[in-house]
Amino acid sequence: MEKPLRILVIGDPCLKDEISHIVGSSSADVSVVIWQKQSAHARSLIEAAWREEAGWDIAFSVYSDYVLPSRGLDRIRVPLNIHPALPSHPGVGYDVLPLIDGEKKCGATMHWMDEQIDHGVVLESSSMEIPQNANYPVVRKLNQMAVLSLFEKWFRLATGTTQSAFFERLRVPVSQGRGWTGPYVSEAVRTAKLNDFQRMDPVKWEKYEIPPALMSPPRKVSRA
Repeated sequence: MEKPLRILVIGDPCLKDEISHIVGSSSADVSVVIWQKQSAHARSLIEAAWREEAGWDIAFSVYSDYVLPSRGLDRIRVPLNIHPALPSHPGVGYDVLPLIDGEKKCGATMHWMDEQIDHGVVLESSSMEIPQNANYPVVRKLNQMAVLSLFEKWFRLATGTTQSAFFERLRVPVSQGRGWTGPYVSEAVRTAKLNDFQRMDPVKWEKYEIPPALMSPPRKVSRA
C-alpha cells in the first residue's frame, strides 16, 4: 500500500472555508496554512511548514500571494500555484483586466511554481463566462470559483489515485511548453489601466450584491 502523499496547502483567508471543505477528512498527510500578509503569526506558520525536514510531495498555493523562496521550493517535489486569471493575464489586475479589455471570459490557471512569479509551466486552466454588464465583484467571484474548481480537481487526483497516475497527469502538459499567452502585468500597469477605466465607466466599480447564482454553497463531493 502506498504511503499517503505529504501535501501542503497555502490558502487565502477569503477562501478558507471552501478550502477546508475540499480538504475535508482526506486520509492524505495534509497541512493547511492560511497566509495573511500583515500577520506575523501567519508568516511564522508558513515558514515553519516549508522548512520541515521531511519536505513535501506536493504544495498547492490557492489564491495566495505568498511567494515561496527558492529554499522553500527546493523542499517541495511538485510546487503548484493556482492563479486567479487565465494564462493571458499573469501578474496582478486579474479581477479588473477582463473588464478593462472587454473580454468574454475570466478564470484561473494552475501552473508549476518557479522563482519567477506567474512564470512556470501552465498545467491547466479553467474559464468562466462573464455575464453581460458584470462588474468587478462579479469577475472576482467567478475567478474564485474557477480557482476552487481547479484545486478540487487536482487535490482529488492527488489523494484519490495512485501516485504514478497523478504524476503521469502532470507529465503530459509539462511536455507541451510554458503555456502563458500574455505579458506579466505589474502593479504600475494595473493602476494606470484601472484609473483610466474608472473614469470612463465608474458604474463597474459600484458595490452591489453578487447575484444569488454565484453565491451557492460548496457542493458536497462524493468520495465513492
